[in-house]
Amino acid sequence: MATTLAVLVAGIVLVFAGSDTAFVAPLTPGWSKPLGKGVRLVGVEEYGRCILFAGNGAIQVVLPSGETMWSWPYSKISRYINPRAVAVSHDCDAIALVGDASYKYAWIAQRGGKAVSIPFTVTPTEAAFDRTGQLVAIGTYGGALHLYARSGDLQWTRDAMVAIVDQLDFTEQDLSTFVFSNEPNHGPGLPQIVVTDASRTTLWSRWAQLDTFISSSGHRVLAGVDVNQAKHERDFFGESQEAIVQLLDRDGHVVASYSEYLAPLALSDDGARAWLRGADHLACVDDRGEVLARIDVEIASNSRAVVSRDFSQVLVVRDRDLDPVSVERYEVPKPCRP
Repeated sequence: MATTLAVLVAGIVLVFAGSDTAFVAPLTPGWSKPLGKGVRLVGVEEYGRCILFAGNGAIQVVLPSGETMWSWPYSKISRYINPRAVAVSHDCDAIALVGDASYKYAWIAQRGGKAVSIPFTVTPTEAAFDRTGQLVAIGTYGGALHLYARSGDLQWTRDAMVAIVDQLDFTEQDLSTFVFSNEPNHGPGLPQIVVTDASRTTLWSRWAQLDTFISSSGHRVLAGVDVNQAKHERDFFGESQEAIVQLLDRDGHVVASYSEYLAPLALSDDGARAWLRGADHLACVDDRGEVLARIDVEIASNSRAVVSRDFSQVLVVRDRDLDPVSVERYEVPKPCRP
């Protein structure tokens, strides 16, 4: 199956940054929240104002302090709802969710109990709120992108011209530029990212890992870019990807290259700082490669990390045998935190 990502963004720039191995004291978690059996982390408000957990038939909206703000008992509405991807508004007063691959509905639920269901002919994949919290974008496995009001009223539908629309994100200037990540749905082939403007004119493309990040103004993009671009232009069915994390500008020029890191995790709104994954730690680095903050944790099969958009916090989910055990919250200091 294709793993095609469509990211709604406003202006895009790729940049590469050098790396600095200077030691900084690793951060320690402010709190650790144990997860009960079957409880999953399913979303985080992009500035870290609240965290979403699914378990015991309800979505819990949890404050950074660890206290529950409100919850939505989806199991009381339908036993077929199995939340897979959940988005939350910036005020943490509404959520939008899609279910598993067999569930052809999306839901928008508000604090206070009001909820609407939205039927689809093709299974929805992802949901995202805009900056106002009044609009919700929903992607589908059929390659369509839909925009709804919080009330559930359809605003418009667009063909994204890709197999799957996933990993949606709004920038401050919504819908002016798009980043698409594409992977062949069968047979050999390598993932590719494509940057286009609002008229769908391609600005540039790269063989790259699927996960990409963009600054709020769209002037920089962070991605794991294949170092053998020329080789794969000649031979699409080439060997496995050799990726280096790079920071690029909107014209595709390299600003910095982080060769000792394995994958990107987040890019700051101003495009000047990035969180990256190393073999045994996470690092916040600037566009010159200087290490600004560090968390000693392996992000492999036993854990994963989520960085808030304002870089104020990092959440690390620790797993055991694919069963989440706890969530650790790290407060991020300056100069990594703007």
